[in-house]
Amino acid sequence: MAFLIGFLQDLAQSLIALFVILNPIGNIPFYQGLTANATADQRKTVARKAVIVVVIVLLVFAYLGDAILGALQITLNYVMIAGGLFIVVFAVKDAATGSMSNEPTAGTRKRSGGLLGADLDRIAVFPIAIPLLAGPGAIGISFLIRGALAIFGLVSV
Repeated sequence: MAFLIGFLQDLAQSLIALFVILNPIGNIPFYQGLTANATADQRKTVARKAVIVVVIVLLVFAYLGDAILGALQITLNYVMIAGGLFIVVFAVKDAATGSMSNEPTAGTRKRSGGLLGADLDRIAVFPIAIPLLAGPGAIGISFLIRGALAIFGLVSV
């Protein structure tokens, strides 16, 4: 029974940490700004694609992250620092210019007011999925969740 309680406590803590790091509420303004010229169906498509990319990225890093970082001879701390700096530069650039760097131009919009398919894919992957949602913090938490599951024998190390 203590095993189950410990597992559930670790799982709850990890999922809460992942939710806080992903910060879906805080990323709504970015999503709205990047999809301002999209139709309602296109916004749903962007959100779905972004979620799929985030899940894939986090699962890949949870299971292959140690090997990837080991092959590159870098630690998770370096990834977090570089990713944090990247997000800061992205935010400062957007604040200084007053617009999102990936905001579609007038030439890429359809006459109906929607966005072209290529713009939808680009926006969903970068910057919404990576680095805003699946950023360095989320990748680090995915390592921790996998480590917690390994401690309880639910996944292999």
